Amino acid sequence: MSGQKIQVQYFDGQSLELDEDQASLPNEAQEALAAFLSLTNEQRLSEPSLVYQYYQDFRGVGDFADWLDEEMGVLTDDETIWAHVSLDFLDVRQGVNGLWYVVAAGDCDWDLEHGIMMVWLQGAALTRVGPDDGDLGDYDRESEADQTSVIYL
Repeated sequence: MSGQKIQVQYFDGQSLELDEDQASLPNEAQEALAAFLSLTNEQRLSEPSLVYQYYQDFRGVGDFADWLDEEMGVLTDDETIWAHVSLDFLDVRQGVNGLWYVVAAGDCDWDLEHGIMMVWLQGAALTRVGPDDGDLGDYDRESEADQTSVIYL
């Protein structure tokens, strides 16, 4: 890792470590990163929280609900989820479909083993929220239009 810190307005100005030197990225990757960096905190707060939806679904699997409520309290809305997410790094990756993705990943209080990973297609559209497993979610979609149907895997 290069250790280059990038300030991300989408996450209220939080600094995340960029996996590569920004200048060494191909033009298309730089464009995806620029699109992502133009997203604002206001946009994040105005959108339905796919992160909260992911937490709710994780909470509903197995016997996690009681443990999570004890550890995190009972979360009742989109805004409270962000206190339980700690993102650490950014990456820009090319999917098998040739499109570019911006990835933010880190820890979340509900999945201590896997953490959380968020993926934006071309840096502009949030297309995946899920465990930090490296999966861009692009493996079976052939067109850019198909990308918008994936939230988490």
